[in-house]
Amino acid sequence: MNFIVNAAAMTSAATAVSASPIGKPSADAALLEMEEKIFQHKEAAEAIYPEMNRLGAIWHGEMRRLYEAAVVAGNVVETEVSATRRLAPCRNVLSTSD
Repeated sequence: MNFIVNAAAMTSAATAVSASPIGKPSADAALLEMEEKIFQHKEAAEAIYPEMNRLGAIWHGEMRRLYEAAVVAGNVVETEVSATRRLAPCRNVLSTSD
């Protein structure tokens, strides 16, 4: 999964480094080449979305299972609601929507 993203990033970096100011292609050709690369990167990213979603669901399910096991064992002293209320003032400090 990360291999595709890393390969795309390395390709972009190599292309940017190898570009030289001598013999620049026309602006239109450069824009078309950049557009083509954008679509290639977008397609590569979209190819891994199903796997990311599948793994995210597994991760979420496991975290939920561990949380519920901790509640049953009595290891959780506050509820999700009280934790959210406790952290809410911190979120408001960082909010930029004022």
